[in-house]
Amino acid sequence: QDFEEARLELDRAKTGLDKWEYNILNIDLMWWEALTADSREAYKHFESALKSTYSDIKKSREPYSLEELITLSYSFRLEAMQGNLITMMIDFMKINHIIQRFDTGVLSPAQKELFSVYLALFNIGKSKLLFNNPGLREEGIKILEANLGSSDTVSLTISRYFLSKIYLEVDPSPEKARIYCEQLCSAYPSNKIFTYNL
Repeated sequence: QDFEEARLELDRAKTGLDKWEYNILNIDLMWWEALTADSREAYKHFESALKSTYSDIKKSREPYSLEELITLSYSFRLEAMQGNLITMMIDFMKINHIIQRFDTGVLSPAQKELFSVYLALFNIGKSKLLFNNPGLREEGIKILEANLGSSDTVSLTISRYFLSKIYLEVDPSPEKARIYCEQLCSAYPSNKIFTYNL
């Protein structure tokens, strides 16, 4: 996929985005760059960007934010991929702490959708860590499925992607996984990760 064009498009849109929104889209872009490159250097670059973003969030001393939750979620995924169990569990506990105390009343409807996606992902991750709790996993899947009708491209894409991953790796169902993989490939035909999953 053309990450350079995606970077230019994000930079052009920057003035119309809230700071937190730009930061999250920027991190997401770097995540896909790292996954596609699949190199130590790319992951190091991504990890450095995550740490810088998280440091800026903590310096702001604002109440728990959606940006902090999403940044930690990416960190958790990176640590899990790399097998860093201790730092992964530290991120897990931070995410749990934020979710337990998060005030969703301050969020816009689109932000609430995005929060629900990350709540679902946390529940699914929690189900694997806590003796494969099927109740938590099913709850997370229901939240993601509820977001399939979303008009927000980000929430819809994330929901489809993780449903495809769940039905490929966590709760195998090739037929269901294929539905979401085909939808993702149709929307993003140049995305190598989506094509590979299909």
